[in-house]
Amino acid sequence: MKQKLEELLLQICKIQKVAAPKSATLLELLNLQQVLDYVDNEQLHDGLNFVRIIAGRLEHGEKVTDRQKTLATANLQNLENLIVRKQAGQAMAEIPAYMSEVNTRQIYIDTYLKEAGWEVLDKDNLIQPLKAGREIEVVGMPNNQGIGYCDYVLFGADGKPLAVVEAKKTSVSVESGKHQATLYAECIEKKYGVKPIIYYTNGYNLWVMDGLYPARKIYAYHTADELSLLINRRSRSDITNLFIDDNITNRGYQKQAIKSVMERFNKRQRRALLVMATGTGKTRVSISLVDVLTKNNWIKNVLFLADRTALVRQAKKNFAKLLPNFTVEELSGNAKPNMGARLMFSTYQTMIGYVDGENKAFSTGRFDLIIIDEAHRSIFNKYGAIFDYFDSLLVGLTATPRSEIAKNTYDIFDCEVDEPTDEYTTEEAINEGFLVNWRVHSRSTNILSNPPSSICRKAKTLFVVKLFNGFHKPNVSFLNQIQKMHTRLT
Repeated sequence: MKQKLEELLLQICKIQKVAAPKSATLLELLNLQQVLDYVDNEQLHDGLNFVRIIAGRLEHGEKVTDRQKTLATANLQNLENLIVRKQAGQAMAEIPAYMSEVNTRQIYIDTYLKEAGWEVLDKDNLIQPLKAGREIEVVGMPNNQGIGYCDYVLFGADGKPLAVVEAKKTSVSVESGKHQATLYAECIEKKYGVKPIIYYTNGYNLWVMDGLYPARKIYAYHTADELSLLINRRSRSDITNLFIDDNITNRGYQKQAIKSVMERFNKRQRRALLVMATGTGKTRVSISLVDVLTKNNWIKNVLFLADRTALVRQAKKNFAKLLPNFTVEELSGNAKPNMGARLMFSTYQTMIGYVDGENKAFSTGRFDLIIIDEAHRSIFNKYGAIFDYFDSLLVGLTATPRSEIAKNTYDIFDCEVDEPTDEYTTEEAINEGFLVNWRVHSRSTNILSNPPSSICRKAKTLFVVKLFNGFHKPNVSFLNQIQKMHTRLT
């Protein structure tokens, strides 16, 4: 199954005339923009993620039910049919709505709960600590009987509800379960005194309401500890302690950038984008962000991502020096990292391996804040699943002028195009004396200014060869002729 999925995705890459990344994982292939554009169907694409999970379990010899295999095979067949029809110039056939509400719950949702570490109990209306109970009865519903049954309830270590999950069949909008889940949560709150986290899903798409932020789409369910943390965060105060350590950042524009992020977070925005010229201290600003958010009890665990190992190691060194009370760990190139460190540093390539792994080293709520270095680069297609998977605050750093940043970068950080959270340009840095302006010096040599005719002929010959190679695959005899002509000229 894994091989078949990989073959079909690589076939799409070939059709789309894009080179697949070397040693790419299935998750990377699924998130290539060219693959997303070709599939162009959210339901089918989400179904392929289900195939990926089932295929991984089969490869590792884990138990997979016949119904899971059947559903995964059906989703795989849908992709194959899509390719065949598109190649024949035909419209995509409608994906059959063959999933009932019960099947959605038992196949898709059970699979995703298990992936997040939740054991689903076999019997209905059964309550056990740290387990997922199904068909849990609640009292106080606005119906004739005054009783309702939650599709799932996730229980904490004390046996009290932490979250409720409402499932609708795959053929209907996920929004249809939102109101029902809210009613269940209100009934539970009346009994236990605490409103649980609300999940609603149609099997493919999963949304969460935590009582603090607007409803948001997420990639995976939270663990019991993470659900408890989400509930506790409802009572936290706004960020009011804006003391910024001058030993970390002492320039006015740096402090302004930090305050802009804090203001955005206080407005219940979860993502921010900082545009700062090269050499103006983006890393130090990110260190101060961690320091301020920690002092306000907003974060504890942080992930720093960059696209090169050198940048990762440089950031780790600076963080360790300026925040000595934090445990730090570099994932890239480390065979046995300290997985409990509060500050983790990684390349995108390394992190995608952890996210795509069968045994999840990191749960969806493992990090409270993710910092992305050089956020302007086109990493969001190939590694976009990282930002989908982790449910955290997100801050992007870039030195690229805002007008040159791709629209999808602004989308990632929930910013309007050309309107980052804060910006400090090269011109501003030069005018304020923090950067030195450049001057262009034009230099040449006599041989370049007055080249001998033989060199001109030689350069022209080499240009012809290069030009010819760009359009054709030259045969040996032609290359021999060019070589002889080149020898005569030189």
